[in-house]
Amino acid sequence: FKMLGSFSQAWELDPTHADAGAKLAETFVLFGNEEEGREVAEEVLSLDPEQSIALSALALIELRAENPESAANYAQRSLAADASNPQAIGVALSLYRDEDPEQAMAIIDAGLALDPTNPRIRSLKIGLLDALDRPDEVLEEIDLLIEYDPDEIKNYYILSSYYVKIERLVDAEAIHRQVIEKLNGKAWQAKVEEGEVQRIPEGTAEVELARFLAANHGIPRGIAELESQLAEKPEVFPIREALVDYYTIRNTISGEDPEKSRQLLLEVFEYDTEGQDAQQARTSLANLELRQRRDVEAAERWIDEAIELEPENPRALTLRAEIALAKGNYKQSIADSRLVLRVNPDAWGSLLLLAQAQEKDGSPSLALDNYRKVLALKPNSTKALY
Repeated sequence: FKMLGSFSQAWELDPTHADAGAKLAETFVLFGNEEEGREVAEEVLSLDPEQSIALSALALIELRAENPESAANYAQRSLAADASNPQAIGVALSLYRDEDPEQAMAIIDAGLALDPTNPRIRSLKIGLLDALDRPDEVLEEIDLLIEYDPDEIKNYYILSSYYVKIERLVDAEAIHRQVIEKLNGKAWQAKVEEGEVQRIPEGTAEVELARFLAANHGIPRGIAELESQLAEKPEVFPIREALVDYYTIRNTISGEDPEKSRQLLLEVFEYDTEGQDAQQARTSLANLELRQRRDVEAAERWIDEAIELEPENPRALTLRAEIALAKGNYKQSIADSRLVLRVNPDAWGSLLLLAQAQEKDGSPSLALDNYRKVLALKPNSTKALY
């Protein structure tokens, strides 16, 4: 959305700036607003008939509208202006992959010849090679992704996932451990869009390794890995939280008491009493008491403590709304759900609680509106359906 605002402002300030208009059109289309994307792209092409980005935006619009001939025409014009335009290459790949994969490959290779470090183009080649069942070449291309951008952690996970696909689990595990060693206990920055990065918290790589081990070797392997990692890094909350989650899965299957999970969360207060880790521990303890130990009073104590320190804590408010609903305190449930929704209007769980409380409180029309909003966000929600 930040990108959309920047390009929109630049285009408004200078409607003759074709490149800004083209980027605006492209962004509109990527966000699914084809109508405005088409309008801006056509204005750009009236200024510069061969503006590659505007042409590729129209190509994508036509592809989505299932007009392959028109999509091919725009894509070819876009590639004639700039053979390394990733969006135009992607449209061409969609059009030619099944009927003429060699032509699709030639288009990708032409783009890479101009811009060999472009990860979007190389990822398209990896996808095509995978579809053609050419694993050795896939691995070569992923290695190039890593070589050109060794600090982009996402590329290592692409490699690990592909190793899993071709049943090279030992190699996949080695990549996970390589990422942990590379990060050396640090968070990392993941590129999410042009000019934007997202901070991935410390401990995520260790959790990803445990998830891989649990998925491919069983939950006990995942638990053992997290226990080992936590022993080395006791103050890294994501590792602790993931271990609690795996204990919960195991307890659900075996019927074991959740005391071990509870103790793990209580240990957080030995190193943090008022920070974010402590707040997450409070809400996790409340959730554990409510769902596993069925101790509503204990859950309420943790919720109250969390809300006292952070009055708009969304997880604590959601849990309090749930308890209030169960107790028949519908107005409290409605108030807490609305506090969450004020910050995050798409929090479907709070919308559902709000609808249920409104229905019980004698406001069926309001409840129906909110049930519809839940279904728009989560179409398979059986509670909203019935």
